[in-house]
Amino acid sequence: AHSEATTNGGRCHCSKRRKNRVKRTIRVPAISSKIADIPPDEYSWRKYGQKPIKGSPYPRGYYKCSTVRGCPARKHVERATDDPAMLVVTYEGEHRHTPGAAGPSPLATASPVAAAVSAGNGHV
Repeated sequence: AHSEATTNGGRCHCSKRRKNRVKRTIRVPAISSKIADIPPDEYSWRKYGQKPIKGSPYPRGYYKCSTVRGCPARKHVERATDDPAMLVVTYEGEHRHTPGAAGPSPLATASPVAAAVSAGNGHV
């Protein structure tokens, strides 16, 4: 029933609706041995799932942008099968805001109080 799987890049036609999403993949060094420890970037992310991957001993983590509510951006993080010290990060969808829209993300994820203080440049 899936005869067109070979004509459109080896994928089943059932996932066509995802095809129009913008995707980009980068490789970054892993910051620890835990898959939950994802390398920081300019946005805040909330984990919403994890799945085992066929052919890999490592699971893939799924994250949503939590910088601004309702942002459609997502990312998947998995270990590279050829080099477990590297992570393969796939970004999907576009952010609907600027990177620091909800305050600086490294502090926002660690402590809301610290983020509020730094956002006000120390004048509280």
